[in-house]
Amino acid sequence: MKPFVTAIVVSHDAADFLNQTLAALARQTVVPDRIFVVDSSSQKPTVAENIALISVPRKSDLPSSIAAALEAAPSQAGEWLWLLHDDSAPMPDCLEQLLLAAEKSPSARQLGPKQLEWHNPRIIAQQGLTLTRTGRLFSLVRGELDQAQHDQVDDVLAVGTAGTLILRESYEELGGLDDRAPALAQDLDFSIRLRRAGNRVIVVPDAKIRHATLSLNQKRERRWLAGSPKTASRRAEIHLQLVHQPILMALLVWLSLPFIGLFRAIARVFNKTPNLLWGELSAAIWGFFSLPLRLSARRKNTGIALKRMRGLRASEQQVRSSRKAQSEFFEEQLTIEKFENGEVAEQKSFLASGAGWLTLGILVASWQFFPAAVAINGAAVRPLAANWFNLFDSAGASFQNLGFGLWAPSDPFNWVLLAIGSLTFWQPSIALVLLVFLTKALAFISAWFWLSLWLNKAWQKNLAALVYALFPALGVAVAEGRIPVLLVWILLPVFLLGLAKITGWRAEPITVARTYTWVAISGLSLAAIAAANFAIGLVLIAAVAVLALVKIRKFGFLIWVPLPLAAIFSPTVIFYLFGLANPVALLADPSTPLVASESAWGNQLLFGAEVGPDFGFGTIGNFASIAILLIAAVALFARNTAATVLAASMSLGAVGLIWLARQIRVPVVGTDSQSMFDQEITNSTLPATAVLALAVALLVGVAMQSSKKAALASATVSLAILPILATSILLVPKFASGSDQVSPALVLAESNSGSNLKMLVVSPTQIESAVQYAAALVDGDGVQLEELSLVYRMALTTPTLGLAADDPRWLEIAAQRELHANLVANLVSANNSDLADILRSGQIGYVLVPDQDTELARNLGVSLDSIKELESVGETPFGWLWRVRDPNPVLLAGSEPQSRWSLTKAGQLGILAGFILLALPAGRSGARRERDSQIFVEGVEE
Repeated sequence: MKPFVTAIVVSHDAADFLNQTLAALARQTVVPDRIFVVDSSSQKPTVAENIALISVPRKSDLPSSIAAALEAAPSQAGEWLWLLHDDSAPMPDCLEQLLLAAEKSPSARQLGPKQLEWHNPRIIAQQGLTLTRTGRLFSLVRGELDQAQHDQVDDVLAVGTAGTLILRESYEELGGLDDRAPALAQDLDFSIRLRRAGNRVIVVPDAKIRHATLSLNQKRERRWLAGSPKTASRRAEIHLQLVHQPILMALLVWLSLPFIGLFRAIARVFNKTPNLLWGELSAAIWGFFSLPLRLSARRKNTGIALKRMRGLRASEQQVRSSRKAQSEFFEEQLTIEKFENGEVAEQKSFLASGAGWLTLGILVASWQFFPAAVAINGAAVRPLAANWFNLFDSAGASFQNLGFGLWAPSDPFNWVLLAIGSLTFWQPSIALVLLVFLTKALAFISAWFWLSLWLNKAWQKNLAALVYALFPALGVAVAEGRIPVLLVWILLPVFLLGLAKITGWRAEPITVARTYTWVAISGLSLAAIAAANFAIGLVLIAAVAVLALVKIRKFGFLIWVPLPLAAIFSPTVIFYLFGLANPVALLADPSTPLVASESAWGNQLLFGAEVGPDFGFGTIGNFASIAILLIAAVALFARNTAATVLAASMSLGAVGLIWLARQIRVPVVGTDSQSMFDQEITNSTLPATAVLALAVALLVGVAMQSSKKAALASATVSLAILPILATSILLVPKFASGSDQVSPALVLAESNSGSNLKMLVVSPTQIESAVQYAAALVDGDGVQLEELSLVYRMALTTPTLGLAADDPRWLEIAAQRELHANLVANLVSANNSDLADILRSGQIGYVLVPDQDTELARNLGVSLDSIKELESVGETPFGWLWRVRDPNPVLLAGSEPQSRWSLTKAGQLGILAGFILLALPAGRSGARRERDSQIFVEGVEE
């Protein structure tokens, strides 16, 4: 005798899917005795005459919708309820197979079908649900081709509500689906309660339905799941733990929820799934503050404890097998997509192409810069702080311990210096030495991988990358130790490669996790490039904006790329705009102010190529650059339109940036003792030249690619590169290698003992017929690279500040200016004035004259010898030193240093740390960990 079956279809704003589901119901080999459509849509659907339509309020959920149908349907003896969603169309024999299984298994009170994907019924979407040993939701079978490998009827912990057959008597005894449970927990919660009451729950593979999972694919209103699918999944896990664990364990979990949420949020970043970060935190907060509802839901629990159902929960082997199957399936999809895009040609790897040997050759050619000491000093480079914690203090600080002190944000470039110094945290200056030595090799490597997007042949990539890495302009920057320029040269190809990986433009498809990794790499690269040269950073931000509009599907990824830049620059932008009223200062070069060595405008277009022997009508660098330009010009007639247009656009942008750099004049006064108060220099054009160099390298590669005679093309480019290689070998460093000490030993020892006394560094300079004196007030440990503050220089020289007259920041700046105007004049004139008070108020303990080789310096020394407040210490490796006889005793004894920590710095550090975690490689399994034991949500992650 056929059992009585009541079919209940729950519908909500999915008319097209509902029509297909009702049509599938009509084709059943065993027709339900009555059919109810419970609808909460905004528009009433049209149904057949034999179907009862029940309208419920729009905000009705699944439990209340089912309850409305049961209220309208009198109970029958032995009645079965067949629950369907509007997006779950059963196969013709689905109900017949479910009833047949129920007849063969009289103890089964709930039966679930095999759920197949709606648009591809060959793929299993779900076949039974359970929990892992750690309480995570787990779909026993998903994402696999339906090849009869899972066709045996089996006991499971739970089944989904779509298509499930439930004995009405058992449903009503247990109170139905619990509306206190989150949406994704309701089906598991009911099945677990049914199991705990001593009944069986089975899955029937021969009964099949197509399920579109609209809610989980975010094609319904968010209220249906009360958030995103991932958030709903996590809430479901928390609910099941608090409801079905023993009470003491549940309370322990509840107390730990805030810490668990924070830990899991950090883990999400590390596992390359930052889109789940807020879901973890919000779910933990939700679970913590909804404990009364969870406790009230426990009242429905009866019978067997959940821990006795260990055999029905997912084992570690099942989790690993699912992980492997998902990984193989996903790799297969990527391969298919790559094949469809015509990207089936295998390219040689970096090492297989011979690029590794070329990298080694570049290092050999850089022998002059081999790291033979712990620090380098001179030209544009200074050692970093000897103590990593001092380097950390200088990054993101709100107080500048320079001169008399200044309440202002530190340069964004200090964050970059902190990152570099952290690589050799025990001796941060070593990292700078290594950077200078490795720059050309790193530039070659980064350019090689970016050029791989455009060039197929290994020899083309190798030669084009050599053009970029060996340009004379980079040699100039290396010889002078211009750290910001070196970073732009290394990171520019990395940033562009990251954009290609994120958007899939000329790059092979990658997983979502790897996409987030490239978002982090691109974001950190952009922040470092902008910190080194803000003008280039603005151009790159514009490029990100254009890509976000063109690749609108990748907008959700690209929007995060500028976040690290915004984090480190926000305080500085605000200070320049409202504190100094000088927005142009943002475009000034950071680090050491150094007069540009590039001369004529023509040489800027030739990459600053005043390198090598001068023949009276040009240098080797000039001629080599001209040859490279001529080869690059050939590419303008090539067929590779995209590469040519991109390179031409980059070239025009670079010319504009070079012109802009030459228009900006910035002051050099500050902590550098060699600078005058009224002295200004132009920005360096070398960073902008990196953009031009990369464009020309691409054009050279395109020219070789377009040539029909590969041997001739490679020989031509090689001959053009050889003179550049020669200039690289002939480069002479303009800095010295040695110790990281930048202050006389006596002053340094006193500073290390806690003294806060300053050292006044005075340098005389002959300008025409007048003698001028440059002065700087520095700490006892000297001036490190991170202390060459651009903000401080701008504050000292900006004539009109956006500060009130009684603002402490203005008073400190005014005092610094007064020092230069009065104290230095009195010291130089040796007029026997009483200088004790001004030396004390100026916090001065020492006076240093760095250069004793000139007559001006010797005359200044004679004047200082005659001042009674000073006593000569003698000659030091850093110049002649005088000590103040009676310095300020309070400063000599030391005082509590000004804290350089702030909430702003904490926020900056948090954002940067998050991006660094995202950028770290997580391996093959870690990259897809989020896909392993999650329920239904693969499509959402895509």
